[in-house]
Amino acid sequence: MTYNSVCPEKFKQIIKKAGDILLEHYGKHVKIYEKAPLQLVTEADLASEEFLKHELLQLIPGATIISEERASQSGNDYCWVIDPLDGTNNFAHNISHFCISVALMYQNTIIQGAIFQPVLNEFFYGERGQGAWLNDVRIEAAPHVSSPMIAFTYLEAREYAHLMTQIPFSYSFRHLGAAALDLAYVACGRLHGMISRGLSWWDLAAGALLVQEAGGIVTDFYGSHLHQQSSSCFAAPPQISVLLMPILSSEI
Repeated sequence: MTYNSVCPEKFKQIIKKAGDILLEHYGKHVKIYEKAPLQLVTEADLASEEFLKHELLQLIPGATIISEERASQSGNDYCWVIDPLDGTNNFAHNISHFCISVALMYQNTIIQGAIFQPVLNEFFYGERGQGAWLNDVRIEAAPHVSSPMIAFTYLEAREYAHLMTQIPFSYSFRHLGAAALDLAYVACGRLHGMISRGLSWWDLAAGALLVQEAGGIVTDFYGSHLHQQSSSCFAAPPQISVLLMPILSSEI
């Protein structure tokens, strides 16, 4: 497979400017709409998305776009996968755990990905075969530790209850409300696992590449490679993946 990558600095500049748009709205009385029960969209989501689409298409004219808030558009073999504001519910309630997530695919393979947390100015970046970084420092998924921290996202009550009794080691769990940022945190070792169900491709694409390039494992609950139609996601360092995958594949 032969493709051209986007200049990381240009990629970074665009996403950071989108982060500035979010910060201009953060903590203020933004307009909030309810797309579905418990699913919010704000004027900040829409402004960030409009900016990202325009600027990213300047980098790769004619690219396909998959984005959360407005209709996707078809194009050439390159595809931008955009979540202009992951963690909208947090953002709308002035909770600073949110991010922008953007991935670039070529012929259905993720080749570059970035996740930006503008409040902390943390820029996570990964490139296929080249590694993953946080603010230009190389990152690695954490090795097994005595008491790992695992994020559960959008599981049913039955699944939560089952996992809590079946995980074969001491751990603590979190539900943080921004799945893309959970994956970035697995990539840099802040979280030791992320288990999710019912997410969309824009939630997962960039973070999945980050985890892989940081040495972690990212699959669905049955060990299959993630793709646009995947209904579940499991990300962890190899040492924890080998312990949890049998539980996920056989019991959930």
